[in-house]
Amino acid sequence: MEAILECPVCIERFDRVTHIPLVLLCGHTLCKSCAADLRSGTDVIVCPLDKKQDRRPLIQISHSYHILELIEHISHMSQTLKYLKLEPSERLEAMRQQAKENFDLCQDHLEKIQTAISEISSKRDDVLSTVSKNFSSLKDCLENKQQELENEVSTIVDEYIEKYEQVKTLTQVLYEKSLQKYEELMVQSEGDTIEDVKALTQLPELPVLELKLQLVIDTDSALNFIKNVGRIGKINPRVPYQCSNYSNVTYWMVPPCCYKHYCCNKCHDAQENHSWSYAGRMVCMFCDKEQDYRKLPNHCEHCNSHHKGVVSRL
Repeated sequence: MEAILECPVCIERFDRVTHIPLVLLCGHTLCKSCAADLRSGTDVIVCPLDKKQDRRPLIQISHSYHILELIEHISHMSQTLKYLKLEPSERLEAMRQQAKENFDLCQDHLEKIQTAISEISSKRDDVLSTVSKNFSSLKDCLENKQQELENEVSTIVDEYIEKYEQVKTLTQVLYEKSLQKYEELMVQSEGDTIEDVKALTQLPELPVLELKLQLVIDTDSALNFIKNVGRIGKINPRVPYQCSNYSNVTYWMVPPCCYKHYCCNKCHDAQENHSWSYAGRMVCMFCDKEQDYRKLPNHCEHCNSHHKGVVSRL
């Protein structure tokens, strides 16, 4: 009976901790410790009793639960037989002693558990304290960063507001100067010259100011000046416009290369230092309204004026 309960290799009694009984494919039983030693350095366990091989990993080899149950049953029976062999008085004393030993063992385990709980609680408190400190530090850092960002944004907004006020003031001044110049040019007198027209064309274009002048003084000189420049800007000439390259010009082309108003690509190339790009927009000379460029002949989308198309002078 004892041979069944012992490992045939190490002659140690099987248990549930170190010497766990494992059943090989051949049917023999070895303890887990010896099976691990036999498998060390190889991928196979060779049974020491019949030399048969078992290539399964240790984790896949089944335990011999029958042997474990038998060991527990024999242990219980041995304890019972030990008490039965004693006299009644001795039996009672032995049972008391066994109960005391079990109680002391439980007390030891309880103390160990309480010690472990205390250590875990202490570590938990340390971790919570560290987390709380880190959280407070992170919170302070975020608050400081938020305050810095708010101050920076506030400074930028104040700067933009100040610049906006400056631009607004400058725009108002330019508007007043342009309006004054416009009123001066509208005065019909013998002293007006083409230099006044040139001075007006040099003023900055303002979105709120749309000047449309009808030239009544020195018209020929003004048209010659306009023809040399190649674009009109805010001054409406007599339509059709007298271009040196094309006749019957009744609209401006707005090329995307510079977004300026030109009567033709040749006038553009004569004035600009870049190449002409196909104009996708046009401006009617009759109403000075910008619109999509369409195949000629066509009519203005705003004033319905007829654009017949240009004719080359060459």
